[in-house]
Amino acid sequence: MFNVRFYNQANEQVTVRVFDAKGAEVYSRKVLTTIPYTTINVDLSTNQPLANGTYVVDVRGADGRLMGSRKIIVYNR
Repeated sequence: MFNVRFYNQANEQVTVRVFDAKGAEVYSRKVLTTIPYTTINVDLSTNQPLANGTYVVDVRGADGRLMGSRKIIVYNR
């Protein structure tokens, strides 16, 4: 579980997506924002547990523009 925080226009629909190292989408969530700075809780444990490795998280606006992208590392003990 982790948080994604970003600046946006209020009342804007955004999509948070997570991709594995092969480019396959493993998580997607659409959120309607209400304030200019938005924090979204991403809980990857609700799906099948992710394998250890590097993943890319991106946030896109309703028009498809990339608002931000970061790499994360998943390590299961």
